[in-house]
Amino acid sequence: MSTKPEYGKEYYDRYKKRVEKKIAFYIHLLIYLVVNAVLAVINMLTDPSNLWFLWSVGGWGIGLVLQAVNVFYMPGIESINARTIEQEIEREGRENND
Repeated sequence: MSTKPEYGKEYYDRYKKRVEKKIAFYIHLLIYLVVNAVLAVINMLTDPSNLWFLWSVGGWGIGLVLQAVNVFYMPGIESINARTIEQEIEREGRENND
């Protein structure tokens, strides 16, 4: 006897995409941390009076925060995109039939 709930393919695909986006975010975060740690070490060894690595931390960090907002705080954005695409297809279909 299985306790796993049964969902349609549409739901499975939607949640699979969300999980893939979360995994992509965590990979991006790991790369961000490693690369910026290496840049910080290089900066400290070569010219500690000029903290140029902070430009990378800040600039790249803004992109990472935006990705986090998209992944964790706006998970329904895919349905909005899908609805908009469907509306455009329907609109174009009506225009071509006229």
